[in-house]
Amino acid sequence: MAAWLEERLPQIPRLNLNPTNTRVRHVLNWGGFVNHSFSIEDGSVRYHLKLTNDLDTEKFRRWHKLHHLLEQRYRAPEVIDWLEFPEIEFAGLLQKHIDGRTANFRDNRTLLTQLIALLHRLHDDVDLQIQLNTSQSQKTYFDHFVETYIDRFNADLEAISKEELPFVSPRLLKWMREEIDRLCIAAVSEQAFHKSAMEPVHADLHENNVLVTTDSWFVLDWDDLALGDPAIDFAVLVWPIVFESGDWKDLPLAGTDIEIRKRLNVCFRAQLLDEVIDPLADYVAAGVVPSKQAEVQLVKRQQHERALKRYRAAP
Repeated sequence: MAAWLEERLPQIPRLNLNPTNTRVRHVLNWGGFVNHSFSIEDGSVRYHLKLTNDLDTEKFRRWHKLHHLLEQRYRAPEVIDWLEFPEIEFAGLLQKHIDGRTANFRDNRTLLTQLIALLHRLHDDVDLQIQLNTSQSQKTYFDHFVETYIDRFNADLEAISKEELPFVSPRLLKWMREEIDRLCIAAVSEQAFHKSAMEPVHADLHENNVLVTTDSWFVLDWDDLALGDPAIDFAVLVWPIVFESGDWKDLPLAGTDIEIRKRLNVCFRAQLLDEVIDPLADYVAAGVVPSKQAEVQLVKRQQHERALKRYRAAP
């Protein structure tokens, strides 16, 4: 695909790319393989291109529609253009290239505190709430919990079970299904989940989606922006700290909001189960990038086995 884009992109006049010098490089996303990212340069300009071949590009289009507001208020990278490639059924966003590295919250607690404050502002943003509130059917926090964790876990296990991985026994598959059911029961039994979800959320704000430069930082990947549950947003954001220390009470997440605290406790359990299941799903999906398949699969198996040991030892 990178080679195809290298030939195709200079044919778009408004991009001003030199056809002789244009180079396109695929950027591996270790967190999943649903979308594809590319670095583009020709010696004078540099871009970042994020594409999807999902038949439903509504998420990317919503990001494009709201990108000016996101750039002004929430440190989103500058979106330059919307590009469609019907020949290969891909479409997506051309963005300004940013030189930086992914965040490490354990080494930069100041940045983590700033991101928590950014999420608080996002969750209270009335302008975004109005823009995103287009659905007639209002969802609850429990609905979003099911979509974020339960549905994804079940879909992942279905894909995993079809592959018959040598290190995943039928007994382990059965155990993971039972843990998903227990998690769902824990959420449905908590009254704090049964209220309308009306807050704008990023829905995927983790370390790999925060880019740190020499003098600033940016929040990446706004395609999951929607109305949802702030508790899930916070659980995803601070998970590296919680995974390491097992505690989150010193982080300014919920203030005196008891209901968010109750939902957070369940969400953190879901995050731990995600550490067990998601690497297996990535292991299966790694074939999408054949050149990196063996490397990715080795890392993902190790992640799964470490997390499984941790999960079984958790109270």
